[in-house]
Amino acid sequence: MTTTDVIRIIGNAPSAPEGISSEFTGTYLGLNSAPLAFRDTGVTCHICWVQDWRFFIEKRHLFKAAEQQTRDTVLYHVAGIDTFAVKFKKRVVVPRLGRFGFSADPTCGVFEGYTAAYGALQLALAFKPKRVELYGVDLTYGLTSGRFYQARAGWDLDLHVHGRQIANMRVGIRHLTDAGIEVSVRTPSLITRMIDGQALRVGG
Repeated sequence: MTTTDVIRIIGNAPSAPEGISSEFTGTYLGLNSAPLAFRDTGVTCHICWVQDWRFFIEKRHLFKAAEQQTRDTVLYHVAGIDTFAVKFKKRVVVPRLGRFGFSADPTCGVFEGYTAAYGALQLALAFKPKRVELYGVDLTYGLTSGRFYQARAGWDLDLHVHGRQIANMRVGIRHLTDAGIEVSVRTPSLITRMIDGQALRVGG
């Protein structure tokens, strides 16, 4: 993996597009269906990290419509996900190592931590950036209307681990800051309520 000074992680919350700008000169790392937010912006989502198969199942038609925007995107996804016939620049399958832990070498696998953002932190670490910025990773779906698939019976698979997701993000961010990487949560998020200001810079 090549190095980059700044990685901007783009999540799936409504605030995610705030992080998409033609003036940004770093590397975009989109989570799950985040590349869809890049449509008609003229901006490339350089990397897509897919950890949740439900995004591919439910948003297959949207990905297909956005195929032109994904042709320059490198797709990283956990093993066992059928990514169907959408064109990506390159596909990299990443082994699953389980729920708990933190991998400094995603080529050997990642720990999922119940949220794609946690896997993305491990992927970001491998690029050895100076700074990681998070947009649209609010983790508030358990408190509001739920994710798009949670309206379906039997699909509320994450609500019982909401607290673990936030705690795992705390662990992941600590790993990055311990490695000398600045982490900045740029949009409102429950993550910032779990970490003291000395370890995490919010906004700015």
